[in-house]
Amino acid sequence: MTALRRMTSEEREDLITGKKQKGKEKEKENQDGDGLDQPYLPRDLAEISKFTRRIAEAPMPSKTKLPPNFDRYDETRDPEDHLHAFRGAGQLGRWPMPVWCHMFVQTLTEGARLWFDSLPPGGIDSYEELSEKFLRNFGQQRKVDKNPNEILHIRQRDNERIDQYMERFVKESMNIKDVPEVMKISSFINGLKHAQLCEKLGEKFPHSFDNLMDRVRAFVRGKYTVSKAKEMDTPPRRLTPTAKPPEKGTPYSRKPAFDRMLHDRTRPLYSPYRPRGRGSSPYSDSFTSLTKTPSEILATERVKSSFPRPPPIKPGPKAQPNEYCDFHKGFGHKTDDCMYLKEK
Repeated sequence: MTALRRMTSEEREDLITGKKQKGKEKEKENQDGDGLDQPYLPRDLAEISKFTRRIAEAPMPSKTKLPPNFDRYDETRDPEDHLHAFRGAGQLGRWPMPVWCHMFVQTLTEGARLWFDSLPPGGIDSYEELSEKFLRNFGQQRKVDKNPNEILHIRQRDNERIDQYMERFVKESMNIKDVPEVMKISSFINGLKHAQLCEKLGEKFPHSFDNLMDRVRAFVRGKYTVSKAKEMDTPPRRLTPTAKPPEKGTPYSRKPAFDRMLHDRTRPLYSPYRPRGRGSSPYSDSFTSLTKTPSEILATERVKSSFPRPPPIKPGPKAQPNEYCDFHKGFGHKTDDCMYLKEK
């Protein structure tokens, strides 16, 4: 009661109504929200940034981001292609110029990022300056403009399907600029190795390259449909019985005993000898039938002295000991098989 008497009327009213407590809560809220929900910029951002102060401290719109799966540049591709793709993203997002600068830096990686980090601070004042420095540094990666005549060297390879050749022709021709459309059409047709397709395209020359591609695709689809129809019409192949494994031994030993006996009766007493060298035999296969074998005729002294001495023979590496010729006096063939003796 003594404390209440010492309070002023205003203090007693605040205590009763609770206004003082509400004021303290409001003051606490102001302290807690001291600009923390605002975009934060480090104090030394302008000093370490590669951009000038007006670019480095420019406000960034919320929810600014690159398109999904946007390719980063790693200094190995054409820089003009990268700038062209980034230009499309900036126009689509309707970014302010400072945003173009900051977002372009986010597309650099590996060697390209190292290049940007090596630039002096505060030296870039616009996106045009940034893109110009970028092109000047990575200009060696630009694609070399090919001569239009090089399109004549694009031809269908061996074992390359028509659709594969068409895809490769379109891809390679995109790197060749200033090629007339008529030249492009003629080059594609001349590079084909499919006579039937060339004949169909020659019946009515395509009026544009797109028309040529449409006709080629229609031909490929038709050819695929016909091949599938033939597969459906072809009857299933019959399974052939498993072949019996060959018996061991020579063909003569596998014959029945009666067949071997007949074969022995019709078999000549001696078989003609052929030299083991290359080429055809210099001797004739047709000789007068003899009543005796050549070895029996050679055994007579009168006949042996009348024959001139034959040239020596060189026995081969597979000469057998039983292959001895009495006429040549050497190994290599038997006497009855000696073609030189038969000729005499």
